[in-house]
Amino acid sequence: MISIVKKHWPLIVALGVLWITIIILLILSISQNQGHLIYALDDSYIHMSMAKNFAQYGIWGVDRYGFSSSSSSLLWTLLLSLIYFLFGANEITPFILNFIFGTSLVLGIYFILKKHLSHSLSLFFILLSIIFFTPLPSLIFSGLEHTMHAVISLFFIYLSAKILSDNKPTSLKYQLLILAPLLTMARFEGLFLVFVVCVLFLIRKKFVYSFLLGALALVPIIIYGAISTTNGWFFLPNSILLKGNMPALSINEISNFFYHFYSQLTDNYHILILLLACLVVFFVQPNKKQAFWKLPTMMTVIYIATTILHMLFAQSGWFFRYEAYLVALGIFVLAIGLSEYLPKKLLFVLEIKLIPKYIATAFLILLLFLALNVRGVVSLVEIPRATTNI
Repeated sequence: MISIVKKHWPLIVALGVLWITIIILLILSISQNQGHLIYALDDSYIHMSMAKNFAQYGIWGVDRYGFSSSSSSLLWTLLLSLIYFLFGANEITPFILNFIFGTSLVLGIYFILKKHLSHSLSLFFILLSIIFFTPLPSLIFSGLEHTMHAVISLFFIYLSAKILSDNKPTSLKYQLLILAPLLTMARFEGLFLVFVVCVLFLIRKKFVYSFLLGALALVPIIIYGAISTTNGWFFLPNSILLKGNMPALSINEISNFFYHFYSQLTDNYHILILLLACLVVFFVQPNKKQAFWKLPTMMTVIYIATTILHMLFAQSGWFFRYEAYLVALGIFVLAIGLSEYLPKKLLFVLEIKLIPKYIATAFLILLLFLALNVRGVVSLVEIPRATTNI
């Protein structure tokens, strides 16, 4: 037992910090809301209502009288409805699921990073960054699908990079095929990640696999679109149509489209810093031609392209949630990308040729901390207030 604690203390302490933070925020929120568990966003109640109606009446809608295209996360609503079908409708299920997925995200990142980072202190600070900068407490109290989306995105980007860098037939390819439809069902933005990976498989001349991966990702969206249009609604859910950013064929609309991209990045400077940091890590790679298909570079390329697509076509903000998966993935990808520049032990070897690497790495880490630290603090302060507002 003692050896396990000693070996995995970064994970144990980080999970303890997450769980204690959630308990404190839960006590504060309940005390401000007459003893009730209240979520920080009203969208969670839309999902719960749809899940209840689907579980009890077989109707995919906000009431039991008719279909309504009001959920942009097919998997989350289906998961809630399955639990409601088995155990009855209740308000605590989204909180428990988010708690489980939030914990799973920390576990997944820890065990993957442990293969790339040798010293425990670095691992511990990365896990804390994931917890407070994503930020997991806000996502858990939102009662929505974003922690689940972050977990699926994490494994999808890691498995994709691993397969692309290995270029050998492995069982991981089948796991990725399973994850593809789950990712797009979790959130439609999952298409950005799948699209980027499919393009890379095409470049790798894996034509059949690329087509199959893309097709499987599109299947649930096409099925849903067919059901929705049959019921007199649009092909895509209402929230996607309202909050998406698609240019029309006019000079004014195209300029507005790119201005949206610019404003998205300037309004979300934490994403801009993560994006720039990943670009720096990509361009300073030695032997770029040989290093391009290595796992760290693959993950960096996938992250950069996915972030650009998200900022072009989707939204950010709204209680830290829409871009949350990009923050978690960005920290994770950078941790692996910078692992080659970090010393294997907390002992710096004073070599002239290593000093620029150490300075650049330290500067990047400091810049990221300054960019993300406000997000972490503000999110914690706003949780009890947001639940009271709802």
